[in-house]
Order: sequence, then structure tokens, then C-alpha cells
Amino acid sequence: MDNTEGVRFNPIKVNRRIQLAKYVVSDFITAAMSWSLFYFFRKVYIEPQKFGHPIGIELDTRFFLGLTVIPVFWLLIYYLSGYYRDVFRKSRLSELWQTIGNTLIGVIILFFTLILDDVIRSYSNYYISFLALFSFHFMLTYIPRVIITTRTTHKVHQGKIGFNTLLIGSNAKAVEAYLDIKNQAQSNGNFIVGFVNVNDKSPYMLEEHL
Repeated sequence: MDNTEGVRFNPIKVNRRIQLAKYVVSDFITAAMSWSLFYFFRKVYIEPQKFGHPIGIELDTRFFLGLTVIPVFWLLIYYLSGYYRDVFRKSRLSELWQTIGNTLIGVIILFFTLILDDVIRSYSNYYISFLALFSFHFMLTYIPRVIITTRTTHKVHQGKIGFNTLLIGSNAKAVEAYLDIKNQAQSNGNFIVGFVNVNDKSPYMLEEHL
């Protein structure tokens, strides 16, 4: 079977841009939130160890600049990794591994470009900072993603969302495959919209169904 690019919501066509926007907006907000948590973590835990006294939290221009630049950086990482390429063909397992991989790459880049130059009391602060940023970003990013993906997956299984599909063939085996797909208790997301005949022989048995 050959899945075409057309995606439809039964009976209303799904707008791919809306689905993509859900992921992009979610990723932007969670990236800003994770960077904010990391900023507060450094002010409350890391910097007092370095200076020997509590450090006041100031939401200055640098902080708000980070809330704009850092999320854009993360969106670029996701885009280059191909995460946004096919927003309807995701699974919860792929979400997990993609988020772990993207987070690891992004945190390593941020660590060596922004964090490594910090003056610290001991090298253990570097390890703690790395783990803190990784943990904040991974958890805040993964949870909304898996919620969006789970809701989409449920709609696919219910037959509300699917992919326009062509069957290759038109005789007994093709009919059998068509009926198997049509009679599934849980939809796999294939909407059979037609067939391509391999041999020019008529009549075509699938004509009774498609």
C-alpha cells in the first residue's frame, strides 16, 4: 500500500498548519519555562555557593532576552532534526527518543556556549547545572508533546483522522486486504480512496467496493 500525503479529518479536512502550530507553540513556551527555571536555579543554588551569600533574583534585560533567543534556538534544533516534518505520523515512543536526543544536543550546545564560562566554586557545579538544565527542559517539553500526540493517536484509532491511501492491485488479494483494513476494530489510519491496477485486466474486483 502507498500512503499519499493527503490527510483528512472525517468529515472535515484536518489543517496540518494547526497541528504544527500546536507543537511549535508548545515547544516555544516550554523552552522559555525551562530556561526560566534554570535561571532561578542558578540564582538560588549555584551562585550563592560561588559568592558565599544569597543572590537576589533580578529579571533584567538579559533575562528577557534569553526568554526570546533561547526558545528560538530550541525551535531551530527541532526543525533541523526533522521533528516538525510529519506532525500526524508520531508515536509516544518516538516522542520519547526524539525529545531525549534533541534535549541532549541542545543542552550540550548551551552548556559549552553559555554556561562553561561561569565562575564556579567547584566542577561539581558544572555537572549539577548540566543535569538541571537537561531535566527541566526534557520534562517540560515532553509532557505537552506526548499529550498532543496521544490525542492525535486516539483520533487515528477511532477513524477520525487518517491518510488517503491507494491499494496496488485490484483482484482477490487486494479485496482481502481492503476488507481487512475496513473491518479493523481499531483503525490504523488508512483511508482507502482508490486502487491502481497492476495488470490491465478487467473486470476489477475492487470496483465493487471502491
